[in-house]
Amino acid sequence: MAETDLRFGMLSATVRVEDQPAVRRVVAIELDAAGQWRVCGDGKSDESGVVKMAISGMPSNTIYAVAIDDWGQPFAPSLAVSYGDIVRPSNFLGWVYVATEPGVLPNDEPDWWNSRAGIPQPVGTAMMQATRHYQPIAHGPVTDIEWVGVEFDPHWSSVVSLLHFNGDLTDETGGTWTGQGYSFEESGTGLGLMLKTANDGFAMSSFNVGLTSSEPYTIEFFLKKQTSGTTATPFSLYESSTNRMGLYFNNQTAARLWQNANTISGTVDMYQMHHYAIVGMGDNTHRLFIDGFQVGSSSRVISISGTLNLGRAGPSTEPYSGLIGELRVTKGVARYTENFTPPTSQFPSAGPVL
Repeated sequence: MAETDLRFGMLSATVRVEDQPAVRRVVAIELDAAGQWRVCGDGKSDESGVVKMAISGMPSNTIYAVAIDDWGQPFAPSLAVSYGDIVRPSNFLGWVYVATEPGVLPNDEPDWWNSRAGIPQPVGTAMMQATRHYQPIAHGPVTDIEWVGVEFDPHWSSVVSLLHFNGDLTDETGGTWTGQGYSFEESGTGLGLMLKTANDGFAMSSFNVGLTSSEPYTIEFFLKKQTSGTTATPFSLYESSTNRMGLYFNNQTAARLWQNANTISGTVDMYQMHHYAIVGMGDNTHRLFIDGFQVGSSSRVISISGTLNLGRAGPSTEPYSGLIGELRVTKGVARYTENFTPPTSQFPSAGPVL
């Protein structure tokens, strides 16, 4: 399941225990067509047992709701408790104890009672009431879900730059860009307009992006070279002439990811539209994917903090003539760890509502 396939949804449910409304934490879990499970939302029912919670998922998948009773915290000597705190005995027998008056628990664990469930008892300087703990209650498949036809990015909070090139250099994250000699051209695909650079044309971020060898990251974009020639660099992260990284075309069939002297190469028809993803794994390695297929990896990854450059390798070097679409830079997340289906439309510019 690709992250861009996810949709917003609002799940409604009512929790009842022994035929009475109950306050419970509710977790929504999703089963996809490949048999994989994922948590897709959570919420809490009110005093009437009703919960309405935002979820993220696919309408075609199966979704279940699980109501979970509060198991409380384990007994600890001299533990201070406030009103409503729940304590669980070391020898759990199906009961937990709710503080009805604040205080401090004794050093020695008391003889817990079960039969007088409705009567608070002194425990240290606190008053506690026994209440039965119930096992989780599952319901599903859930059908009462109102889906919203809006794509979103589950990792939006980790995106540090996103450009759609819809006629300008607007960065959806709020960053600013400058440049010269660029224009915009229709891609002929679902990607809409794309940035076009030629000769000395380029676009550059006015802010730095810092990447380290121990932090996951993902840099991705679409490219289509339009003129033949020698070395051309459509993307680079430039700190200095001795510390930089990027993707370049060095002949008619090879795309190379380089970090200083280190390279990863992949064969590609650069005059056709392709999706490229540079993924730092956070373990001192990084990988290059072209159209969702991993073409290579490297164990030598540098740390760098510099500007994002489109259409060149750095100041006035290795100019690129062609189209660049949908630049997205994500820090802290390795979005692709194995082969994947590349996106066919613009990246979402909003996060989940959970």
